[in-house]
Amino acid sequence: MANPTDSSQPRVQGASLVLEALRKDFGQAPAVRSIDLDLKPGRFLTLLGASGSGKTTTLMMIAGFIEPTSGAIRINGRDVTTLPAHKRDIGMVFQNYALFPHLTVLDNVGFALKMRGVGRAETRERSAGFLRMVGLGDFLERYPHQLSGGQQQRVALARALVFSPSLVLMDEPLGALDRRLRLQMQEEIKRIQTDLGLTVVYVTHDQEEALTMSDDIAVMEDGRIASHSSPQETYEAPANRFTANFIGESNFLQGTVATQAGEETLVDIAGRTCRVAAEPAAGGGKVASVFVRPERLRLVTAEDRIANAMACRVVSQLYLGESIVYTVELADGQKLKIRRPNRGVGAAIRTDMPLWVGFEPQNARILLA
Repeated sequence: MANPTDSSQPRVQGASLVLEALRKDFGQAPAVRSIDLDLKPGRFLTLLGASGSGKTTTLMMIAGFIEPTSGAIRINGRDVTTLPAHKRDIGMVFQNYALFPHLTVLDNVGFALKMRGVGRAETRERSAGFLRMVGLGDFLERYPHQLSGGQQQRVALARALVFSPSLVLMDEPLGALDRRLRLQMQEEIKRIQTDLGLTVVYVTHDQEEALTMSDDIAVMEDGRIASHSSPQETYEAPANRFTANFIGESNFLQGTVATQAGEETLVDIAGRTCRVAAEPAAGGGKVASVFVRPERLRLVTAEDRIANAMACRVVSQLYLGESIVYTVELADGQKLKIRRPNRGVGAAIRTDMPLWVGFEPQNARILLA
């Protein structure tokens, strides 16, 4: 894959983006409920959420295709809330590619430059340069119907970048591709974004895409931003139960806060006192859920081999090839899922012996009930 190093593919100054109390109602139904965002230049932000969460409506308001009910949109400090879409200088990539079937690949990419009055020679040079960047330097004279889905998406990406926008919006751009192509395009999009210094707002319902490409993830629920943090924080230390459930698999151990102990909180769970990373708001006696990922739990045959050990029994196991997922039951009836790497034949846990499940304090978080 070519790198964007020549003058036809300039590094740009990514735009800052600010949303202030942005709201959109369709009739009496609120689609986006007064959200705030402050995105620094050169960052890759993913709006992650289920269908109907408001993520695409938010993107369309930023693009200028939907008028907000209230609030403001600022790009590089300039209020563009009422500015027509074609004057916002934003690159767009859609799931359906939106290519012109009667134009060649080269002319599809050059269309945006032609509309901006760029000369024929420069248009051809820059378009060819961006097509080389996305690996289509040998496909300039082909038509969209002669390309695969992945190749068509690369054309759409080159077209969105060719006029050097400082802000690029992407709406589920990989949704129509198979898994292998999605993984490949994730790497390429992130590389291009980093190489060119672009600011990107990316919409998806796919948590893997969000975790792989993003600098920041805003998880949306019912028109609101439920959490906004880095991929690592979103996964390892989610702000709330909704985010924990939406990203990856989660276990929630029900217990009662006993006390604070320095940098840890003590929680009574299933007859045992467990140590968890400190939660300042967790006062003694409060009911709490202790959040821990399946891969952070350990299943052992000796109680002293793991912190926060709790006796359990295996009720089922699921073979997934690269891993095995065990469902275990605690003494009080709570059930947990444990994901263990598949270490080969004979490595599976024997279920006819005493077992304990546990976790390190730093791998768990308290979410107050």
